[in-house]
Amino acid sequence: MAKNNKSGSRSKDIDIKYLAIRERVKENKVAIEHVSTELMIADPLTKGIPPKNFKDHVVQMGLGSTM
Repeated sequence: MAKNNKSGSRSKDIDIKYLAIRERVKENKVAIEHVSTELMIADPLTKGIPPKNFKDHVVQMGLGSTM
């Protein structure tokens, strides 16, 4: 979908959301930017990361004091 702009019948909801975002990008209402893993404070909730990074993210999310 990202490469060839084609989709199947099972992705209608995704198609609508994708096209809406695509329109807003063309209208310069939305900008797509890369965000480094170090800046994604919810990262520990999506994948395994080293313990030090996990502790840093927990503090940034306000879920604990400095560990």
